[in-house]
Amino acid sequence: MSKPYDRREFLKVGSIAALGIALPTPRLHAAPATLLPILSVGYAADRPQKKGESVRLHAARELLMGDPFFIAQGARVRIGTFKRSPRFSDAAGGVDVQVIFPGYGFRPEEYPQFKAWQFRYAEGLQSTSQTVSMTVPVTPTEGLQMVFRQPEKSRGRAARASVATAPSDPSVLRLDIGVGSNVLKLQRGTYVVALRESDDESEPNWDRQVLIRDERRLLLNAQAAFTYLVLTIDYAV
Repeated sequence: MSKPYDRREFLKVGSIAALGIALPTPRLHAAPATLLPILSVGYAADRPQKKGESVRLHAARELLMGDPFFIAQGARVRIGTFKRSPRFSDAAGGVDVQVIFPGYGFRPEEYPQFKAWQFRYAEGLQSTSQTVSMTVPVTPTEGLQMVFRQPEKSRGRAARASVATAPSDPSVLRLDIGVGSNVLKLQRGTYVVALRESDDESEPNWDRQVLIRDERRLLLNAQAAFTYLVLTIDYAV
């Protein structure tokens, strides 16, 4: 696993800082974190543009090939709507999203990780990062990668709140280029990442999920009973 970088360290990496990345709000905590399992990923090639419009989703694993144009153009990644399952609305918890940035002079396992987005809830207080957009290089061997983590303190509070925390399985969202592997594919469009907050949750049926535009956000229909984060991905240039 590559080395996590906070914002100050990230800006010291010359080959990465030169990419013109939109930087988010500084993180609130520096607490240790464990990997947070990804339950499943949904995908839609389009996204609704006007209020009330909607598009249907399907499982991202059904994509047969990635888009090789991302290698030359890079990816513009937008981390948008986060919505927590009603089941865990009063339970302490947290999510950190770290984006892996390939850079010259680094081996793949040493690529810097930039903490791009976070969510926290504890004792009735909630904080959520604003929508953030960034340019990320895409390589033919590693594709585009993001790591989902759960702060250690959040896990402890969740346990005291009698909410079963999920196993600490690796949770790297890797979107690959090309064909012929079991890795999810990178295409232009909208990805909905369902996050596992308890080990008794099952994978959603994405064919029943609809992505809807409200005043400012993209949301799933009322049938979505799981925690999720919406990502939109396009060419950087």
